[in-house]
Amino acid sequence: MNRKAIIDRLDELGYDPIEEMVAIASDPLTPRDERARLASDLAGYCYPKMKSVEVSGPGGESLFAQLSPTERAQRVLAMVRTASSLALVASVESDDERPPAAIAG
Repeated sequence: MNRKAIIDRLDELGYDPIEEMVAIASDPLTPRDERARLASDLAGYCYPKMKSVEVSGPGGESLFAQLSPTERAQRVLAMVRTASSLALVASVESDDERPPAAIAG
């Protein structure tokens, strides 16, 4: 059977496989991993897939290829420190949104 014949037959039967996937994925009795798989499958019909992006230096070589082991370690450490600083800032900003704690007296 070709694709059109299958679609026509499903239409005759009043069966929509996408509706069935949604019904199963929405059922709280469906195991969580199955619901997640169905949601992922359905997302493919709604959202474009992201393309891989290659990050490289001039001429296509690795950004770290030109660095000595010490320089590589320093760069990685700097990235970790930056990430830690950003996490700290985010934590402080979220603290600012909380109401002040009551002072025990």
